[in-house]
Amino acid sequence: MSVSEICQVCEVAQADRTCGQCGRLACERHLDEETGMCVECVSAGGGSGVPGDPTNPGGPADDDVLR
Repeated sequence: MSVSEICQVCEVAQADRTCGQCGRLACERHLDEETGMCVECVSAGGGSGVPGDPTNPGGPADDDVLR
């Protein structure tokens, strides 16, 4: 995806990535490649988890999963 906007975390660098959790535009420095999330979501404890897993509320609910 080609994005030519400013990072919504630092508001300085050019954003070339999108957070998989919140959709925020982020620069290389502010997107964690391992999780695909911006540093704001990572620090807030966001995550993908197993559907319906009560130990990881960041995961989708059972009725949000396509079958």
